[in-house]
Amino acid sequence: MIDRLFRGTVVDFIYAHWNEHSFPAFNVADSAITIGAGLLMLDVLLESRRTKAQQAGGNAGGDATQSKPAPKADGEGAAS
Repeated sequence: MIDRLFRGTVVDFIYAHWNEHSFPAFNVADSAITIGAGLLMLDVLLESRRTKAQQAGGNAGGDATQSKPAPKADGEGAAS
C-alpha cells in the first residue's frame, strides 16, 4: 500500500547484493507463502510425532499438567 501511494507501483521482486556478491531476485509474496507452507508441514510432522509418542505411553509433549494429581476438595485430607 505504501509503495503504491509513494511510488505509484508495487515492488514485487527484490534484488539483493552485498559487496561483489549478488543474490537472485525473489518475489516477496511467493517467498512468504512458501515459508508458511513449510512451517505448516513441519507443525503437522511434529504434532504427529507427539501424538504417536503419547499413545505409546510416553509424555513427549512435556505437558506437566497431565502428570500432576487432581487437587483435593476443601476439607479433604485436612488434619483435625
